[in-house]
This record gives sequence, structure tokens and C-alpha cells, in this order.
Amino acid sequence: MSLPLATTSDERAKAGSADFTVRGAGAFPQVRVYSDWGELPESFLNLFEEAGRQSIFLTLPWFQNLAQTGMGHSDRVRIYCTRDVKGASSGMLLMHSSRESKSFFPLRKLEALANYYSCFYAPHLAVSAGESGGILQALALAIAKEKPHWDAVEVKPMDGDSRDFRELVRAFKVAGFVVQTYFSFGNWYLPVNGRSFAEYSETLPSMLKNTLSRKRKKLEKSGRAKMDLQLEAA
Repeated sequence: MSLPLATTSDERAKAGSADFTVRGAGAFPQVRVYSDWGELPESFLNLFEEAGRQSIFLTLPWFQNLAQTGMGHSDRVRIYCTRDVKGASSGMLLMHSSRESKSFFPLRKLEALANYYSCFYAPHLAVSAGESGGILQALALAIAKEKPHWDAVEVKPMDGDSRDFRELVRAFKVAGFVVQTYFSFGNWYLPVNGRSFAEYSETLPSMLKNTLSRKRKKLEKSGRAKMDLQLEAA
């Protein structure tokens, strides 16, 4: 996966967390920032249901749990939401603010609401919105206009081959950011080609098969865990 890293060179001061509304030029959507899940209008909560069909890592429970248990003490949730010219909810970018205080000049950073447990991240875009370019440009412009400015904006982990990734990179560039993309990690998998687990196991090196058998017996003897295979819906 390739990831966008956008930076600016402006000097920063201490950030506030107040919500605000900004309008871009032309027909860009209206953007507002929320700092609490309870503030989100129901129409934006519906976007989680749409995105959740794509990945569990885009669902509301995932983000709520991540915000509650996976953020730093000083981090703050920032949910950038857009409405189209008719007032309908059209998109969201779930982010959080962080401040690296170890250095003499702390880095003020805006990051995607994700961590090392997140295998996927993407903007939440309404299916009915159609073209995503204008929505993402409005979001990037809103981030660029915030005062004080951010030292860095990092959005990951995105699918580098997706249209959303290309559009978001372009949106940050149009908003005046210097954008760097880079490889973060890959999801590795093995094509089983219709084989059963027993058939797959037979292809493993003998040393690995012995290790697996020994470890399984040790785990079963300890009584600390058990393994169940769920074949039908509960």
C-alpha cells in the first residue's frame, strides 16, 4: 500500500479543537469539523453503514474502539464532514490530532484515525455523491485553512491502486501541500487452490509440521486456551 504524507512549512502554534465551517470556491461542498461522536448528525452516521460494506476497518464500532483505546493521552478526534450544495451528507475524513512533545519544537500532526491494527483506511464517501474529486478537494482545503496550520498530515493505510488514493493525493496538492507517497506494508496471502487444511499441511516442511504439533499439544495441555472452528452463522 502506498500512503500520502502531506506537509507544509508554516510555523505552528498551539492548536484548538473548536468546530468550524469553511466553504471552498465554486461548487465545493460545505465542510465542518466535529470532535465528538455524539455531535455527528444521523445522516453522517449512515455513511459508516455504506463504508462498512467495503471493510470492517471503516465501521463505526471500529473507529470508536480505536479512539477509546488506541490513541495517545493528548490526541483528539477530528471528523471532517462535507455536505453538498443541497445540504446532503456527502463525505467524511476521520482523523486525529497528535503532538510529539519529545523535541524542543513539538511536531503538530494530523493523522488518519488508524494504528498498526488497521489493515485499511479510506475516506467515507456517500454512494449517491458520485464524483469524489470535489468532496476530497473540499476536505483538503478545509485542513489547509485551519489555524494554526499543521506541520504534517498523514493518511494511512490506503490502497495505493484505488481511485480515492489518487484523488486524495491530487486534492492535497491542489490545496497547497507538498505530498509524498510511500510504501508502508503489504497484506500477504497464500492461494489454497481448493485444498483442505489437511492437504495444505502435508506440503509443509517436516520441521515446521513437528513444531506445530508440539506447540499444539503444549497449548492443549496448559488448559489456557481452546480453538473452535465456526462453520455456520451463530
